[in-house]
Amino acid sequence: MAERLLELKKNIRAEHTAGKLNYSPRENYPDPEALGELVLADFTELINRLYPESEIPDPIEQEAVRHDAYGR
Repeated sequence: MAERLLELKKNIRAEHTAGKLNYSPRENYPDPEALGELVLADFTELINRLYPESEIPDPIEQEAVRHDAYGR
């Protein structure tokens, strides 16, 4: 099992180095809580990039979307 994990990590690093995979390496963190903070930061950045605050519809637009969804 340990060999398979090492092989998987090697393959992931190779794909990242080749530019085929975009990720933030998360190794050698001191404890699970630190890893959790790194993952939270990654997801927060992703959500903010995918759904920027500048594109949040105003309350009237939000209500119109809800009405359209209900009508469907």
